[in-house]
Amino acid sequence: MRSNGPCFAEGDGGPPHQRGRCRCDRIRRAVRGADAKPADKIESERVCWSIIRDLTEMLQKLGYLPSAAIKIRGDVKHSLSLEAPRYDELLVELERLEEIQVRHGKENENGYAIDSLKDEVRRLALGEQIDGMAKNRRSRP
Repeated sequence: MRSNGPCFAEGDGGPPHQRGRCRCDRIRRAVRGADAKPADKIESERVCWSIIRDLTEMLQKLGYLPSAAIKIRGDVKHSLSLEAPRYDELLVELERLEEIQVRHGKENENGYAIDSLKDEVRRLALGEQIDGMAKNRRSRP
């Protein structure tokens, strides 16, 4: 994380921070009067909150503000084999991915892609079986 020292005002974070604060101050001044409608005051606060939220996100991405820790969990599957996986292994892996999506309530997110991949693997496996049968026929006298 970057330091909020004297370089902050001169660097990437200072000008956007100042502009964001000035915009919020101008919006709040505009609806401060007694003739301002309550709905306008509420909307102005929502807009100010949005500006501050976007400013905070930007400063976090630049490294000037800390961000909450993100928990990442994953399964790693590796193989030291130089052979390509068999078609049945690919189908098992695609079914595992599908189960993970269903478990996390995201079955529609990549459902079509997984179904398409499963169909492709099945067609390739079928093609391999047909090729094997054709080779067996040719080798017979």
